[in-house]
Amino acid sequence: MVRISGSMHSPPSGESPSDAERKFSGGPCHDLTRIKDLAKSHGAEALRLVTNRCSKSVASHELDLEDIVGMVLDLQANRFKGSEWCKASHKSPWFKCDAYVVTFEGENSDTGYSFEVEYYLKLHLKETQCQGPILIFSLHL
Repeated sequence: MVRISGSMHSPPSGESPSDAERKFSGGPCHDLTRIKDLAKSHGAEALRLVTNRCSKSVASHELDLEDIVGMVLDLQANRFKGSEWCKASHKSPWFKCDAYVVTFEGENSDTGYSFEVEYYLKLHLKETQCQGPILIFSLHL
């Protein structure tokens, strides 16, 4: 069992906090309706892949930003997995992120084979004057 010990109000301290130290209770941090509305109204323009690991994962799974928009639009409150503090890089500030599991439905255009894959999607809605963007910190199986 993972112990959730962190605080929603203050990020973890230290150089390399553990996964358990980055998790906190009290989430979700971001209004799922607002996130989905932003993705619907702005499409791929609303998204930013903010970690190298996320960009590599998206490329290795042959996904594009429109695929991720579809995933964001399919997010469901009952698929919320928890909240944790995340960084875009070692020098970036901490961000409060929400994690969800989402099902991606695809089809191989060469063979017509249809498939479903569950992805773990971790995101943050950056508050700005004109809404967004939705920062994607992690997207993996």
